[in-house]
Amino acid sequence: MPDPHILLLTLHDPTGFDFPRWLRDVPTSALSLVLDRDSVTDDALTALQADPAFGFVRAYGNYLNNGNVYADLDALHATRPITRVLAFGEDDVIRAARLRERWGLPGQSVANATRFRDKVLARAAVQAAGLPAHAGAALHHPLDLLDFVAQHDLPVFVKPRTSSGSVFGRKISDRATLTDVLETGFAPRVPYAEYVSDLCVETFHTGELYHVDGVAVGQEVAWSWPSKYLTPGLELGSFTRDEVVGSAMLDRDDPLFEPLQAYARAVCAALELPHGHTFHAEVFAAADGTLSLCEVACRTGGGRVNETLALAGGPNLNEWQCRLQAGLVDEAQALAELRRAQPKQVCGWMLFPPQEGVCLTVPDLGGLPGVQAYELGIAPGETGWARGFSGDSAGHVVIGAPDASELQARMRAGRDHVARTLTFQPAAVPTP
Repeated sequence: MPDPHILLLTLHDPTGFDFPRWLRDVPTSALSLVLDRDSVTDDALTALQADPAFGFVRAYGNYLNNGNVYADLDALHATRPITRVLAFGEDDVIRAARLRERWGLPGQSVANATRFRDKVLARAAVQAAGLPAHAGAALHHPLDLLDFVAQHDLPVFVKPRTSSGSVFGRKISDRATLTDVLETGFAPRVPYAEYVSDLCVETFHTGELYHVDGVAVGQEVAWSWPSKYLTPGLELGSFTRDEVVGSAMLDRDDPLFEPLQAYARAVCAALELPHGHTFHAEVFAAADGTLSLCEVACRTGGGRVNETLALAGGPNLNEWQCRLQAGLVDEAQALAELRRAQPKQVCGWMLFPPQEGVCLTVPDLGGLPGVQAYELGIAPGETGWARGFSGDSAGHVVIGAPDASELQARMRAGRDHVARTLTFQPAAVPTP
């Protein structure tokens, strides 16, 4: 059996992942780390390259579509065979699966990864299993959108089949918006080429939006917990400027706690969530309690989901994903430990909106009631920016409370405090 050599892929800031501690059972230099150059500072990259836990650390520009990632890793594998491939973001799920299949390694297959990654395939699998999910369809060309609207009427929601972070998600409420989407929404990647099918459409769901996050051990979901989003939906255009994004954990006695848990487990079973993989399922709940899938991913939830669940007393899902997929803990031990990892409080997280212009004042986050963790990414005098995806923020806070009612009150107070004290001077409009 070859010596362990674990490849770690992440688009996200690597300082949020304590890989050397999580994978402390593997030999020195047995970890290889591939990063997005835009997500790591020069100092952090230097520190990682000097860490003896890593035998290979490389950061790439154009990370998502850089073919040299494959070329370099193929060369690395040829000289020192990689034994496991672990991914920590939506955009690496299929890349990791391709590498596993190319090198004959255990873990999630391309077909399984694609089923989770592609919202059309995921919906079809859920519906084939007899689970409720509102209507949707792939958009191969504009006629598909016209036919879907003719069948289901407006409003509808259009989004990419494979992206994350609410990028390009758009509600079509009226004929004028439909005309606009038909005119510009089917844009190709290459100028003067035809549109390549990468969009889907679904009926617009008016229910409240929840998410369930957890991890699989063997063929079952070993641990999970439901939370409710602060916003009714994740259409980027509706909260681009000043909406706080976040969610709050539910109490065990919430009427939707068990139904959401059961629905998420059934969705994971329908899509065959692999051993050791975390999941993030977004679920609509109608006024009558009927549940319907928004989308599901085979990775840990974004924002501050992982940190929030851990600070509440639940498991660190990314750490469990690491250890399980690396084969460092057996199933019986994992099940026993996860069943003991029960939250002692409920927590919620909030991302504060970045804004264009010069930052004038920032909030005192450490003084908020129940604050568990916080970070600010901007200071007075610095220039802000426009939100580019739902996880984009000028800072965050995680708040805890003994129950959901108190948590909601504390989060409302925190949101009001940030709205008053995170201020910007609008960018000057150039004079013609």
